[in-house]
Amino acid sequence: MRYFKILIVFSIILSCKKVKVSKVDLSTQTSEINLLISDVNKTGNIDSYELLKGYLYLNGDYPTLLVVSKNMFEKYNYSNAAYEVYYSYFKIKNNDSITENEINEAIEYLIKASKNGYERAKLQLENYNSKGLYVEKNNNTYVLKKKK
Repeated sequence: MRYFKILIVFSIILSCKKVKVSKVDLSTQTSEINLLISDVNKTGNIDSYELLKGYLYLNGDYPTLLVVSKNMFEKYNYSNAAYEVYYSYFKIKNNDSITENEINEAIEYLIKASKNGYERAKLQLENYNSKGLYVEKNNNTYVLKKKK
């Protein structure tokens, strides 16, 4: 019930179009966040994951989002989480200091999200392909671009 109330409040906040979003002081909500992390890791609860993701986005805690999202995808095959792995890599590294191996892993998760039907991932792959970045199309599926 507690998660449901938090989810409703969070949904209302996100549904407002002109809301100024600022960082959330997670130190006062540590126990709730730990409960969400535990629920996500143990059960794969999608509502808990989405609520946790919202908290982590608001606070800019992409390293935690990366770990939780990897687990959510690998253990529970939630394609949205695969996209968040991709997104977190680039947010953590600010696109400047990301290594080639990290780019490759991020793009692999983007490809996995696309293969699992996540539309946003498909659009991002199409965008990269049209710019000649990271991926190439091979038999109607995207693969990592081979080094030349």
